[in-house]
Amino acid sequence: MAWADVITIIKDVVISGAAIATAYAAVTGLNKWSSELKGKANFDVARDLLRAVYKIRNEVEFCRSPMIFAHEFPDWYRGSLGKHDDDEVGKAWGHAYRVRFVPVADAVSEFDLKTLEPEVLWGQQIKEKSQELRQLVRNLQVAMEG
Repeated sequence: MAWADVITIIKDVVISGAAIATAYAAVTGLNKWSSELKGKANFDVARDLLRAVYKIRNEVEFCRSPMIFAHEFPDWYRGSLGKHDDDEVGKAWGHAYRVRFVPVADAVSEFDLKTLEPEVLWGQQIKEKSQELRQLVRNLQVAMEG
């Protein structure tokens, strides 16, 4: 065997080794990239869902606030304190709480849109938790109407 043949064999082995190393690096890189994309998607979904939950929390806190401003009452009730019978007072307060609940209902609608993707990614557990939150908001609405 001549030196030229040995050098050719060594060259082929080195090129084969480089090809294998390149393929391994490519597969490893693609797996890491895929994992990063999944992690970013989960993070973005979780952040959007958390924002929607916090919005519900904030709107419920305002809705339950004991301080009610005059502009929340109907026009016919404002500025005439003490001049209404019990039925009219009840209707005025009912109106004020219905007005207060509108932003909560809007926040729940936004939350419903934000729960679709997490249900696909995370399954039944997030669906059950989101239904629990909706039920709590519904309980608040019923208590405010009653």
